[in-house]
Amino acid sequence: MKFIVLVLCVSSFVFGMSLSDMDSHRANIDEGLMSIKIVSIKKNKKTKKTYDVFRKNSNTSLVVFTHENEKGTVVLKENNNLYIKTQYARNPIRITPMQRLFGDASIGDVLELTFSKNYKIQSSNNGVYVLKAINNKSSYNKIIVYVKNNKLIKSELFSFSGKKLKTLFYKYNKKTKLIDSYTIKTPRSQTLVEIVSYKNMKLSRRIFKLQNIKNAYYATKKYRK
Repeated sequence: MKFIVLVLCVSSFVFGMSLSDMDSHRANIDEGLMSIKIVSIKKNKKTKKTYDVFRKNSNTSLVVFTHENEKGTVVLKENNNLYIKTQYARNPIRITPMQRLFGDASIGDVLELTFSKNYKIQSSNNGVYVLKAINNKSSYNKIIVYVKNNKLIKSELFSFSGKKLKTLFYKYNKKTKLIDSYTIKTPRSQTLVEIVSYKNMKLSRRIFKLQNIKNAYYATKKYRK
């Protein structure tokens, strides 16, 4: 019995936190609606925008722009494909996860909420985990995650060219004990991304079809009441 306990302790020390463990620390939904507020802070000036993120599954989601000046604009994710339909454009266009959403937050920062789907642990040492992208479809080539006392502290995000792009600082909700906001810092500015609310609900597959993207903003109104 002592030997078994010792093995379990050693295994826990060696393997530490898995990517699924890291994902479980974040506020998330299986299928439903997540309302997000993004505040950009640049030269002591704050600007705010809001978004509704509809998620069908890990491969399918829809971002609805709800700021007054952007109503009607949506971003659709189908597997590894991303499309944006602006309020004024007739047809959607393809974009990448690195497309800027607002401030220093990209589309990928909002839609790709999980590590386990897109990355693998390359190395870990004393609470510092180096994650490597599984393929070039991910937003970032490398992510360094810092963990202390079983909590995610920050992540450093790197491009495929090796350049450090930004640092994310995580904040846990005192009631839910989950991460529901994070601050993105770059040398020029910082951006706060906050999950205002989230709830699981059944969503029609119709709103996630590319051929229906022109009507997606109005088709999702019934879920946003």
